[in-house]
Amino acid sequence: MEPTLHLNEFFVEGSNPEESHVLLNITEPSTPAEKNKGYFFAICEINNAATKYIAKLQNIIDEIENSYYEIPDQEDKTALEVVLDKINQESFAVVQPDISMHCIVGAIRKNDIIFSFYGRPQMVLFYKTKENLYKKMDLVAENKMSEPERSQLFSQIIQGKIGANDFFFAGTPHIVEYFNHDRLQKIITTRPPRQSAEHLQRVLSELKNDLSFGGIIIHLQQGVESAGMPRTSPLKKGSARSLKNLFFTEKNTANILSPSFLPKLQDRMKGVLRQEKEPAETMAPDQTDGFAGAKINSAHLRARNIKAKTITGVSSQEIIKKIIMLGWTGIKYGFRGIVLLFLFAGTILTTLGRNLLLLFFVITNYQNRRHNILLEWTRWRKNLTENIKNLPAITKILLTLSIILALSFIFGIIYAKAVQRKTARVQAYTSAIQNIKAKTGAAESSLVYNDTAEALTGLKEAEQILAKLSCATASEKINCQNLNEKLTALLMRARKITLARPQLLADWNNLAPNTRLENIFFLGGKIYGFSAATSSLASYDTLTKNSALFSPGISVTGFTAVSVPKYFAI
Repeated sequence: MEPTLHLNEFFVEGSNPEESHVLLNITEPSTPAEKNKGYFFAICEINNAATKYIAKLQNIIDEIENSYYEIPDQEDKTALEVVLDKINQESFAVVQPDISMHCIVGAIRKNDIIFSFYGRPQMVLFYKTKENLYKKMDLVAENKMSEPERSQLFSQIIQGKIGANDFFFAGTPHIVEYFNHDRLQKIITTRPPRQSAEHLQRVLSELKNDLSFGGIIIHLQQGVESAGMPRTSPLKKGSARSLKNLFFTEKNTANILSPSFLPKLQDRMKGVLRQEKEPAETMAPDQTDGFAGAKINSAHLRARNIKAKTITGVSSQEIIKKIIMLGWTGIKYGFRGIVLLFLFAGTILTTLGRNLLLLFFVITNYQNRRHNILLEWTRWRKNLTENIKNLPAITKILLTLSIILALSFIFGIIYAKAVQRKTARVQAYTSAIQNIKAKTGAAESSLVYNDTAEALTGLKEAEQILAKLSCATASEKINCQNLNEKLTALLMRARKITLARPQLLADWNNLAPNTRLENIFFLGGKIYGFSAATSSLASYDTLTKNSALFSPGISVTGFTAVSVPKYFAI
């Protein structure tokens, strides 16, 4: 089974667009030919730029998107490379020294990803090793551009494969000021991609400054592999700048750049690319993008705008005429249906009213009509019985089967509805339990790193979900009780609350059975108890653990207060 694409975005708009503005586009293919080219994405951050400049850059991104889906791949170049080559020649004036700009444009097709960047965006690959541990790879640091290349908008193409369970993060450069790569690795690799994107967006939105943020998290979740289906082989070892067999630089797209100083190595890389492109070129035209399913969570997702083609041989007048005819037919048959419905309802109400009136006559014997009505009902019952008896055997069998089938159908519908309601309740319960466990797990992780605010937020959300959860069965009640106890313990831990459990040291009731000692004080390593009702004192030695009752030797009737010097209280 092909892997499932998970693509989640996060976006935070700053308070001053001219100081910091982010463009974020994710395009969903529409036709089979476009699906072969996958999902196009673009992320750009522009600082200290006017609105006119931002609109111009948006037009360039739109042109790259449209041209990428319209231009076919060439033998030695991908469609994105051809498009960026043209953009570099036509949009040379976009690169200005007084404007800070950082851009990423690319596409993900099956488990292949191809992109280009300008400036210093954040692009990190978190890949899983054989030891089942995640490591990070800074793709911008691995592909630093030289000074001549920086004069071009998109001067190089990076292409490679994303393995199952790997994560690809792309975002604007200011994100690293609040989330370094180690923290990003912890957040992204320990949570589902959607929760990671929501967490980043929530934290960045709470900053409330002039900066804008944006990015995407791409993850391929491997499905069950079908029997007989070959697995996609990884990149061959030995390619220059292979980025540890996951990513490699294909080649520069600008024609004005100097040729590679390693031509043999470049030819070898071209051979590897041709071997990987051959299956895609022999693909059937109606084949889809290769994913078992795509789960896209993006507020900036947009479908491809395809110009509507005119239908040959059909004029606009004929289309309008057909629409009017269809509307008139619908109105006519709808009116007939309403009339039949009213007639059916009228017949039922008339029959019911007549029988109720006859029942009233039978109960009250109005105008002595009870006897006649009962005789009429008896004759009707006899006639019905006789008619049923005179029916052929086959008719009786069919009638009996019809009644049984009708009752079975009714009871089947009732049972199906009950099962559906039960299944829906169980699914809602299971989903809520999983959501609570996910939030409690995230809260525990936050407590490990002393992120108390994040932990309290997650625990409160889990507590609200648990409060709305209906625990009907005995097992559900036990499960809800355990979850409630766990949430209570985590909330106390997050709030730094420690329960003090009392411990019985001495029972003074045996020393003074008829006297109630109301007050206590500590002096010289002993605990004393006194009361206004007696002149005796009870004591407990904390060292020997013994209790005693004694009189201080003064003529008083009782004690109401005590004053202990600080140097004696220790």
